[in-house]
Amino acid sequence: MSIRPSSALALALWLVFAFGLGAGITIDVANGTTDDFPDPLIFLVSFAAFATVGLLVASRRPRNAIGWIFLLIGVITGAASLSQAVLRQVHVLPDPIPAYILLA
Repeated sequence: MSIRPSSALALALWLVFAFGLGAGITIDVANGTTDDFPDPLIFLVSFAAFATVGLLVASRRPRNAIGWIFLLIGVITGAASLSQAVLRQVHVLPDPIPAYILLA
């Protein structure tokens, strides 16, 4: 049994999301910049749901655009989490950005 290319791409995009999110949270926890951590955690868990649903839809119905859009939302969220954590590490961003600002 072989894996379809669309399923492999969907899984790769989900892994990019998971790496970005995990690395961003790990950097924030290591640096102690998690003062308002419950709010961003709820925000990021909701985007993890987007990415996971996108993975399921895109791998089973590759012609359905909603799955790919949800995966794209997850990848962008993972990249944003990682980039914010790295920028806080090099002191470009002084404090964690609240989730409600990101939604505006």
